Amino acid sequence: MTDIEALFAIKNEMLDPFDSLITCNVSVPLYQWRGVFCSNPVELWAFKNNLVGVLPKELGFLPKHKYFDFSYNKLIGGIPRSYGNFSGLLEMYLLNNDLEGKIPDELGKLKNLEIFDADFNKLSDRIPSSLFNLSSLKVIDVSNNQFEGTLPRDLGINPPNLMCLSQH
Repeated sequence: MTDIEALFAIKNEMLDPFDSLITCNVSVPLYQWRGVFCSNPVELWAFKNNLVGVLPKELGFLPKHKYFDFSYNKLIGGIPRSYGNFSGLLEMYLLNNDLEGKIPDELGKLKNLEIFDADFNKLSDRIPSSLFNLSSLKVIDVSNNQFEGTLPRDLGINPPNLMCLSQH
């Protein structure tokens, strides 16, 4: 899947009440798409666009992306398991949406992930232990969700670079 095909999946699967993605078409180069910042292609920024719908699973098939931000939209449903395929991903921001369900264990495959921020959603169950096995992880913010259970006993040892954990 190409970057353009994945970005069209965003446009086709989400409601866009404020026409944030109106310039997204094949006749316009990616770098000119309003509402989505995609460069080189390693960054995908689609925050504060009032997008409504589910996160397209197709985006998980773009392993080159390093930064991914869909914060401050009106996204529902869960985080697709395919997002564990973002092999080069450094930062994932999903805060301030209405995402629900579990954080998929597959995110534990993101060996380069440094920041995972999904606060102010409706995520539930437990924070997957696979996230705490990522030695690169520095920040986990999953506060203001509906998690239950306890944190791993070796937290503070694993992940060794963790500087910030927010879960309340």
